[in-house]
Amino acid sequence: MPVFTDALLGDTTHLSTEEFGAYCLILFVTWRNNADPFPDDPVRMARICRVSVKRWTERLRPILASFFDLSEGTWRQHRLEKEWRYVQKVSAVRSKSGKLGAEAKSLKNNNTAQANASAELKQNASTHTHTHTVLTSIADAIEDSLKSAPLGHDPSADEASLRTGDPQTTDGQVDDDSRSIPEPQSQDPNASFGEWWQHVPHKVSKGHAEKAYRSAVKGGATPADLLTGIQRYARQVAGNDPRYIKHPSTWLNGKCWLDEPPPPAMQSPKGFDHDQRDQSRVSAARQRPDSLFAGILERDLAGRA
Repeated sequence: MPVFTDALLGDTTHLSTEEFGAYCLILFVTWRNNADPFPDDPVRMARICRVSVKRWTERLRPILASFFDLSEGTWRQHRLEKEWRYVQKVSAVRSKSGKLGAEAKSLKNNNTAQANASAELKQNASTHTHTHTVLTSIADAIEDSLKSAPLGHDPSADEASLRTGDPQTTDGQVDDDSRSIPEPQSQDPNASFGEWWQHVPHKVSKGHAEKAYRSAVKGGATPADLLTGIQRYARQVAGNDPRYIKHPSTWLNGKCWLDEPPPPAMQSPKGFDHDQRDQSRVSAARQRPDSLFAGILERDLAGRA
């Protein structure tokens, strides 16, 4: 039951605690009785207010009668009846809306389930039809091959040829000229990446590296080229500070496997060592210090003459 606190307290400020309690009990019981008014029966009203009949008749009834309509011989509260009808109307509307919403949701779920079941049946039927077509084609091909085989030809030779992959002539000999060259197998990035990663000199950000590796293979690079390139790069940066070594993903995104290998370092002629030459010069200078300046003095004197 909705209680309008301000109005209730404002209208009952002159009542005592007993009188206020009796008034509230009458309102509560009337609401639970579907807002139907009670007959003006002293015994029943005293029981509702939980007092004696004498107390009700002499004290409570004269004071509480001003809050009710007693014209029809009943205790009737018009405002309470109006609020009860309003609450019942709102409750009925909400109940109807909830029922319609539940039905719509149930219908939607049923339609979805039916659509999924229909799609599954169509897919199964399509798969069955495709399988039947393939089997029929294979059977027709076998029957045609048996019909076109020459007399005296052993079909088991064809069966052996299918098992071994070696085409045979009508006399049972293997036809070397008609052997088909096997097509190269597709490279699996998952398998080749693991081998490539083992040779990476600076192993960081493996996830980014694997993504870049897949992109490189998809872009046309072969796992063999990538492996050769990373091995060459690992030899080039061997012993370097890791801060100056490219990350694996950077190396792949930059297509560094296409870089030309660095030219070989120039080597001294066989039998000639620069260190040995320097050491011999130092030894000669120690034995004859003037020999270091002999050539300079001779050129200087010749120029003055």
